[in-house]
Amino acid sequence: MFIVYLVVFGGFACLFPLAFYCLVLASWNGRRRPLLVSGPADFAGVLLATSGFLIAGGPLILNGLYDAWRWSALHGSFTLIRKGLHESSRFWLLVWFGYFVLVVGGATWLLIRRRAVIVIYNIDPADAVELVPDALRRLGVRLVHRTTGYFVEFDDGPHSGRALLDITVTPIMRHMTLSWSSVSGDARRRVEAELAQVLAEFEAPANPAAGWFLTAATGLFALLLALLAFFVFQAWRLRG
Repeated sequence: MFIVYLVVFGGFACLFPLAFYCLVLASWNGRRRPLLVSGPADFAGVLLATSGFLIAGGPLILNGLYDAWRWSALHGSFTLIRKGLHESSRFWLLVWFGYFVLVVGGATWLLIRRRAVIVIYNIDPADAVELVPDALRRLGVRLVHRTTGYFVEFDDGPHSGRALLDITVTPIMRHMTLSWSSVSGDARRRVEAELAQVLAEFEAPANPAAGWFLTAATGLFALLLALLAFFVFQAWRLRG
């Protein structure tokens, strides 16, 4: 029965956050208008989706490896038992500490890096091509087209500033990513405020990605119900 508990707990811990995140993405991609999301908030959603794997899946794998090592040590030679078991606690503490540092440190580092990014969901590829230059022209700034984006420069007294803006459009997902670098002054704030106003005037066409994510969420929730039914059946069978 312990294995049943482990499977059900691991399944819910790993799959429920992922299913919920797919529902959120389905909602974002099914809106009538495009949605602008900050980079940290967007990455926080990814962390939510993978939280079960990071918090439950990883430790379960490490625990399984530890149990396998102990079994090997206990069924090996006396020398291996004497040396290995005395050294195992220190080694496995280092492994657990390394995993904690990798997960927490990696997530923190990526969150900080994503501060230079904004993401636009549910935008038509044709609109995405014209979105940034339209917003910049409305601001009346100097812009120079680059291979992957624009160089933006404001020169109006106290509100002067400059920045490099790289743009990535994913047509199949109706998704657009804007990455800032070499920012000075309040150039980024002004451009993003103007982008938000321009997006408010857009009508988003039907986005197939909304249906894809909704289907994925439905399938994951169905799998969770199957796991729950399996757990109830096993508990009933053991009591019988």
